[in-house]
Amino acid sequence: MEKTIRTRCLENHKGEKILYLPDCKRIFKVNESGSKFIEDLADGNSAESMKEKYSLTEEKYNNIINTLHIEKEEESCSCAPENEKILGRLVIHVTNVCNLNCSYCYANGGNYLSACGLMSEDMLEEVIRVFYAQYDRINTIQFFGGEPLLNIPVIEKACGIIREIDKERGYTTQFGLVTNGTLIDQDFIDLVKKYHIGVTISYDGNIFVNDILRADKEGKGVSELVLKNAQNLKSQTNEPNTVEVTYTQVHIENEVKILDVVKHIQEILPNTYVHLVPAGGKEEDEFTVKNLDIFADSIDEIFREADKSSDGRVPSYSLADRIFYALKNKEAKGSRYICDAGVGTISVSVGGDVYPCFMFTDQEELKLGNIMDPQLFDSAIFREQLKRIRDFSFKGKNAECEKCYINTLCNGCLGLNSYHSGDPLVLSNEICEMFRNMTDRAIINFADRVGEA
Repeated sequence: MEKTIRTRCLENHKGEKILYLPDCKRIFKVNESGSKFIEDLADGNSAESMKEKYSLTEEKYNNIINTLHIEKEEESCSCAPENEKILGRLVIHVTNVCNLNCSYCYANGGNYLSACGLMSEDMLEEVIRVFYAQYDRINTIQFFGGEPLLNIPVIEKACGIIREIDKERGYTTQFGLVTNGTLIDQDFIDLVKKYHIGVTISYDGNIFVNDILRADKEGKGVSELVLKNAQNLKSQTNEPNTVEVTYTQVHIENEVKILDVVKHIQEILPNTYVHLVPAGGKEEDEFTVKNLDIFADSIDEIFREADKSSDGRVPSYSLADRIFYALKNKEAKGSRYICDAGVGTISVSVGGDVYPCFMFTDQEELKLGNIMDPQLFDSAIFREQLKRIRDFSFKGKNAECEKCYINTLCNGCLGLNSYHSGDPLVLSNEICEMFRNMTDRAIINFADRVGEA
């Protein structure tokens, strides 16, 4: 059987042809003849017909094939030993109440579809008992809300209990927390120091826009308070490690570009990672980005900034960085799954309901069970729901992903799918096209700067 390859052919602004090979993540500039050769090869033409058409010797033909082709490897599991059960991340909702009233909040003001409340210490202890009985190791515990800082006592108790488990089992659990930043005080900062909690602050990267989108219950913007608290936290702990930005149509209408957001955050909070994603929502929502091409345009802007940089500092953000990393690190295998929801992440609500992701809290159709269910992990609902999610998310089984040329480097989000397609288990064409366009721009820019990568 003839070897086959997957290809993506592009052109830069000069009309030069650029070839991308998804299976080995190599990039070439090719001439017209080379481009046609690749097209014929990808179409499955036989070796004999190719050698005749392009006047190639056996040796020359084999050299070209060996340069272009990488055998597809069998899927392997880089999991823990067979007898060890590991969960990548357990998200614990310590509250489902929030002190802000953000306009785009997918969590309905923090309470999702439940009555506002705080997780009790008894519920926390049950969550920890049940999950640590099921798993030998949980790599990360993430405290979530609502606004988690409204329930500091439960966070502190959780950290103390889990550190004792760490001592017994001989490893160190990572702690993470996502906060709106308004309630950061010295007691919280001391807690961050004591337990080395990784902090993510939600802030939309422009004071004027942030005050429109992220206001308190009285409608007052909170940017000044958030930035003051974030800088105080940074000075004492080097946290937050991440600022999470929801990029919206409001940014665009106020002429705030993606890199404007990144530069502002890096100036205010140096050495802080920027996780920036488009706002999800219905097309008629004022905050939903109407044209996602702005994300592809940002790739060109990042390369232009890199060309100008004299100190190596270049403004960038999460979605772009993931693409750059994958293209540069050819041996790195991308995730086999579209999304980590239900694969490496499980979330527990204030009331003990279990979901594949915090974004699906109170969505009955995605509920896996409740922490009080004595057979939670063995129940038909738990097993069938996770199988359904994993079968969809596994790129090797998903027909659309399997044929897509960016499947070796993309990461998706079932939550974003839900916003755009109306169903978490239906791919969003808009989001997939956004990632493909971003990748195309990155490939072209890499090729223009290094010729071959």
